[in-house]
Amino acid sequence: MSPCRKDSKTFQIKSDDNLIYEAIRYGPSYVSKLSPVIQGCDLIEGQWGNVGSVNYWTFTHDGKGGTVKEIICAIDETNKLIQKKVIGGELMQAYKSFILTFQSTNNSATWTIEYEKINESNPNPTSFLEFLVKATKDIDLNHQAIPRLSANKN
Repeated sequence: MSPCRKDSKTFQIKSDDNLIYEAIRYGPSYVSKLSPVIQGCDLIEGQWGNVGSVNYWTFTHDGKGGTVKEIICAIDETNKLIQKKVIGGELMQAYKSFILTFQSTNNSATWTIEYEKINESNPNPTSFLEFLVKATKDIDLNHQAIPRLSANKN
């Protein structure tokens, strides 16, 4: 069995920390309008941005279509942090577990991935981490188009 691994990437953002955090937390369906690598996100269960809600993403990664089904596991409003567990999609073919954590503070954003490979020969998900960074930078670039989402949580 492969050990649990962790990788992260921190990068500068120009938008307000709250704006990016709210887009990731409350506006997944809206994000597809801000990043060409995201085709859409559907709410499968629960309410947008709440712990226990399940989202289904469609996207383009490494030139191919992909999907991720995720459940929000934890939210820390004070530290603008959201943690999601991948429960379906192509990633689950290579990884036994896959956790995504996003945090936005002090004009920077951080994506952290924690994963356990099914087979040691499976690649590290470095390109998926870069994909998350690219999508977030797209959101930042188009930040003027982001409405105040927390006011419309329900």
